[in-house]
Amino acid sequence: MASDNDDDPLQRRHPLTYWLDYVRTLGRPDSPVLVVQSQCDTPAQAVPVPPADAALLQSFGCLSVCNFSARTRRGAASLQEALADANTYLRDRDGISSIGRGRHLVWQQLEAWRQADQQLPAQQRLHRTLSQSDFASLCEQTGGVSSPEALLRFLHNKGVVFHSPDLFHNRILLDQSWALDAVYAVFERSSTYPLIKANDGRLSPSLLAATVWREYEPEAQKLFLSLMCTCGIVFPCREADAALGLEAEYLAPDLLPPRSSPQVCRQLQGRWEGSDPSLTLTYTYSFLHGGLVRALLCDLGDHAGDGGVYWRYGAWVYDARQGCIALLDQQMVDDHAGSITISFQGAGSVKLADWFIKRFAERNRQFGYADLQPVRSGPLASQALVSEKHLHLVRSDGGEASAPPPPELVPAPVETFHKPGREVSSPMRGVMIAPRAKNANRLWMDLSMPCASTPSRSRYESIEMKCGPVT
Repeated sequence: MASDNDDDPLQRRHPLTYWLDYVRTLGRPDSPVLVVQSQCDTPAQAVPVPPADAALLQSFGCLSVCNFSARTRRGAASLQEALADANTYLRDRDGISSIGRGRHLVWQQLEAWRQADQQLPAQQRLHRTLSQSDFASLCEQTGGVSSPEALLRFLHNKGVVFHSPDLFHNRILLDQSWALDAVYAVFERSSTYPLIKANDGRLSPSLLAATVWREYEPEAQKLFLSLMCTCGIVFPCREADAALGLEAEYLAPDLLPPRSSPQVCRQLQGRWEGSDPSLTLTYTYSFLHGGLVRALLCDLGDHAGDGGVYWRYGAWVYDARQGCIALLDQQMVDDHAGSITISFQGAGSVKLADWFIKRFAERNRQFGYADLQPVRSGPLASQALVSEKHLHLVRSDGGEASAPPPPELVPAPVETFHKPGREVSSPMRGVMIAPRAKNANRLWMDLSMPCASTPSRSRYESIEMKCGPVT
């Protein structure tokens, strides 16, 4: 079976044990589980025992096995009965959740509008979005809603609607399938997917507007991009700059090139020499979900933008606040287990590591590893342990532990990579690069790459990189 390291995410296939571990890690141990064998048109196609370890199957408090055929509807009654049993199990375990009558009636009306729209052609649908005034009027007419704003937040968190004040003129998105269809269209093989993959996972609003989203208005396209960022499908790599004529650019973590690719190796050349790091944090997982490192890449991308180097699944960043660099990388043992390491170089590694530990704690909690702690190694490991113990001591005393300062992840100045006596071959002479010049690190990499048109090294002239004003 394929794993999360496959080159083509659309071709991934996982064994049943992967999905059982997925449910056990991300859900509650006593959650009801239905294992359904699909495409089971005849009794002869049914697998009597699921292909999974018996101990793994028995570890679930409520597990049912069914087989079903979508073509012939064979097994539909058994599947519906198993779903009803799972629902009864949850009610017995948790009781019946309740909300105010007014809230419930508003919820029902929104669902009724959405279902009625689904029966109409796409261009005739009336309740794709809802204005704030219409929503407030619905709450007032229904009665029993003390705060429409609180109800809207509740419905957004429940997934009934989608609302972001900064998007869509503050309108409420009711027809989420409309937006999700637009997002899924980006990754269809006959659409922009091959273009994005060929561009190392990079995409721009203009690319989508000219292809899959050409029938949507600009405000809708902004909403779709926001959904993609919220779900961790992409993260912003470069902000738009009207003065330079640059539009925003986004990266899709799943479509980034691997670390071993020539383009990533060129970008890391000079940024990470493979020497012993000052500090290394290692998180080990019995089940490492691919979404975890994608979420971490999105966290780094939100801070670093185009100041970082990204690959599938890892990143290099420079923190100007602490004057150090960090390299995050994932290593898979098999399609289940793996580890994530963060290596630091520089005197400020401990403080930057504190920020990473906080981000990992938040993400690990979301992915079922709330108590996981990293293993520290390297010359600064003892300092990092003292820093972490201090934070725990402050919390245990009831004090307010100060949060680690956010890193200032930017393109690193040239002197970060420059070593005395090191020369770079180039047909150029006397080049001066400002340490804070935009894209200075990119120019450094361009100069350090061999010139394909130069037949021999004897034609190169030696220069030494120095910091100075750009003239």
